[in-house]
Amino acid sequence: MTDYFKGVVDPSTLYFGKPDPEIFNRAGDILGLAPHEIIGLEDAIAGVQAIKGAGQTPLGVGAAVADEALPLWFADTSQISLANIESKLSIKRLIVVSYSNLKTAYHKSGFFVF
Repeated sequence: MTDYFKGVVDPSTLYFGKPDPEIFNRAGDILGLAPHEIIGLEDAIAGVQAIKGAGQTPLGVGAAVADEALPLWFADTSQISLANIESKLSIKRLIVVSYSNLKTAYHKSGFFVF
């Protein structure tokens, strides 16, 4: 499955845990993207705070982040698709950097959740 990813940030190599943005900053560095080019996926409030702290756009999934007033929020992973995200953001190009406790993996049209 790692063939689908440009890189992986190993949490054991980090100095700080969430809500510190270190993991999302490092992922952005690996991808060579600016924070405004990244959408981070999270299912926990500390993760959403970390994404925001990194200057990236958070995409929240699940009940734990439902009250965070996020422009991108989905009840569960079955609702996440490029079309649904694009319809909420009206964008043409999307790169998602994610690190969460979700137990589902997708590879569809360049959209990755792990």
